[in-house]
Amino acid sequence: MIDQRSVGGVRSETLAPQRAARGRWLRVSGVGRERLLDTLGTSTSVQMMLAMSLVALACMMYLAQASEASVTQVTINALQDNRARLQMQSASLHASATSLQSLSRIEILASTHLKMAQADLSTTIWISPRVPRPAAYRSQEQDTVAAAQRSEPIAWIGRFAHLVATSL
Repeated sequence: MIDQRSVGGVRSETLAPQRAARGRWLRVSGVGRERLLDTLGTSTSVQMMLAMSLVALACMMYLAQASEASVTQVTINALQDNRARLQMQSASLHASATSLQSLSRIEILASTHLKMAQADLSTTIWISPRVPRPAAYRSQEQDTVAAAQRSEPIAWIGRFAHLVATSL
């Protein structure tokens, strides 16, 4: 059986102090915010807490900036090390390319590994190949103009007259 004094599983006796506290808060806020602010403003402990909060905020901002600066410095150092390493690698590759391209090395490699010999000009046979020259390049504008002239009605009549003349 449901007790008439209980509401939703909570007894009305336990709700009474909560309602009273809420009513006091409404009365305090109803009195005015100015009075509440005056009360908090004259409290030494509230002023000390505000001052400590501002100091803590300033310290946290300083720490955030200092950590960001240190991370940036670490990144800069890593990039400088990478640049120095790449410059050394580039210098090494340039020296290697220079030594690989030297004529004396190429001659030694050709004569020993590839079994090549220096050419004797007295036994050399010279040939002169005949290479046909490619046709001159015609621009697309010339092709377009010629096609337009061939497609005009006057050109059709001229071709028809030539056809008739050659067929007779």
